[in-house]
Amino acid sequence: MGVYGLGAAFGQSLLSLGAVLCLLALAEAFARGLWTRLGRGERVVTTLALAYVLFSVVNLLVRPFDDHTFHALRFLPNFLVPLLVFALPPTSEKFRTRMLQALAVTYVIVLGKCLFETLARGNPGTGFMSNPIYFAYTLLPAFVFFLRETARAPRLVTGVGLAAVFVGILLSQNRAVPFLALAALVWVALRQPRPVLRWGTLAAVLVMGGVGVGLYELQPRVRDKVARTLHPSSDPSVAWRLKAWTHNWNVFTGSPLTGVGAERNAIDADKTPEMQGHWEGGHRIYAHSIYLQALADSGLIGFLLLFGFLFALGAAVPPTRGVLLLSAVGGLTENVFNNSRPAHALFVFLLLTALFAAPLKEPRA
Repeated sequence: MGVYGLGAAFGQSLLSLGAVLCLLALAEAFARGLWTRLGRGERVVTTLALAYVLFSVVNLLVRPFDDHTFHALRFLPNFLVPLLVFALPPTSEKFRTRMLQALAVTYVIVLGKCLFETLARGNPGTGFMSNPIYFAYTLLPAFVFFLRETARAPRLVTGVGLAAVFVGILLSQNRAVPFLALAALVWVALRQPRPVLRWGTLAAVLVMGGVGVGLYELQPRVRDKVARTLHPSSDPSVAWRLKAWTHNWNVFTGSPLTGVGAERNAIDADKTPEMQGHWEGGHRIYAHSIYLQALADSGLIGFLLLFGFLFALGAAVPPTRGVLLLSAVGGLTENVFNNSRPAHALFVFLLLTALFAAPLKEPRA
């Protein structure tokens, strides 16, 4: 869990290692009889997750291999990682405090790099990722996790982690994620039972909004994005997303039951001249929507299995609903499942949210 959590902030190698360790831990838990200890709702989640992965693997293997088949096959088992929430043992208060401290320090380091990228070089913050969009969507589930922990038990370490992650989101200069984070922050503020917490959270909203205004004044790129957001009809990002959505809808209608196989729906700008101009050559462009992506690569069968699994997970483990909901809204215009960094970050913080919401380990007598 520690390796996986650090990987969500620092990069792909640790993410991959953490995912392998989580999958091995999950396999060991099933070998020790985890299935017999699962409740009815947990068995539904597990069955849907296994069915989705098995369907997606078979859906690829029955098709001719291409240069991306092995990549998709390697990644698909990672959708089983959230099942580890059912095998997590109770943890002590000391363990949770140390984990929070490690995560807060990690994201302060990430924020430091973002500040250097933005203030010294005038670029969007990418942290230790390669792309500001990937970076923003890896921070979103981290923000929800810190926000939940701050609301449950306000303390310095959760406040530091929350602030570092939110400022990092602003520095990524993404347009959607800051609004999602602010909406979640206002929602939590309005639900605070004590006035001091409610007003304190709203004050944090104002401070963070002030940081956003400062970025608007200092960064021409931010002003340009705001202007394009206010005039979407002239925004090239909107126009090209519409092209991606149309392409993937056509892919889905061409094979509505099973789609074309995981990650085989990508637009290759080098091979499709009509798609050149906005996207650089050498990159695979996916659906820019988790919903159209699921329909195109796995059809109605895979779509229902995938989102049935995630809906059932939220029903079986209520503390995960915030992470799932924000990811579902953010996924309207971005892929957060077939891009490994945001997907892994989602899985990491689903696990951590469930772990921190579980009862504490009883101290030894």
